[in-house]
Order: sequence, then C-alpha cells, then structure tokens
Amino acid sequence: MNYRRFQAPEVAARVYQLFNGVYRTGTPSQGEWEVIHEDGSRVQIEGTVELVKGMDGKPASFRGMVRDITERKRAQERIQYLATHDELTGLPNRDVQPPAQCRYSDGAPLRAQIRGVVHRSRSVQDNPLLSRKCRPPRPTWACVL
Repeated sequence: MNYRRFQAPEVAARVYQLFNGVYRTGTPSQGEWEVIHEDGSRVQIEGTVELVKGMDGKPASFRGMVRDITERKRAQERIQYLATHDELTGLPNRDVQPPAQCRYSDGAPLRAQIRGVVHRSRSVQDNPLLSRKCRPPRPTWACVL
C-alpha cells in the first residue's frame, strides 16, 4: 500500500522527507500532516517514526505510531479565534494588530506600537450609559486595498 494515495502531493513530499531523514540518520522523528480518507474527508494526524534494523545491522523497516489530532487542532483554532475576536459580534478585538497597509481614518499611517480600534457605531461621548469622565475613543483604522 502506498502512502501517497492518502495524501496531497505536497504533504506526501514532506512525509517522504521525514522518512528519508530517519532512514539516513537512524534518528527517530515526528511530524504532523493531513491524511485523506477514501470518502474524501481530511484528518490531521501526528506521527512518530523510527528505523528498525535487522540482525545484520542494516535498515530493515520502519516502526511508528499515528494519532488523530483533528479535534485538538480545531480546539486550538477556536481558542485562537476567541482570543482575538469578540464572541458576540465576531469583530477583531484590541489585541489584533492591524495589517501594515492600514491607516487611521485621518490618513496617517499606523505606528507599530499603536493599536487601532475597529469601527464603533457610537462614540463614548454619545453613550448615555458611560460617564462623562471617560476618555475619548482612539481613532479608527481602515485598510487601504
């Protein structure tokens, strides 16, 4: 059975390099890659590979273990999303750095140490629930495409 049948060509090349490195050096290795099931669904896996030598000391085969890490990857992506986006609106929060091509609403370029605020429908002064002692909002930023 050929492993390339269950992987995209670029992934198969990475897996080949992993196995080839283990074969050449004799050092166990591990990696993560994507496998395609017969029904077309894709699964993320983590694998470890080591070289098995025969009685004569020459390479005889490989031994390894594979684990499905699809759910772990999905959970990591969800945690990253929740860390950088508002859960209710889905908008990026203040921890998201604006892209380099973004500028303030007055046209001035952003500086790396300054973080912009995503568009607000009402400013702090317009909100009757907030105290008058609140600081004015930071300027908004927008991307120029």
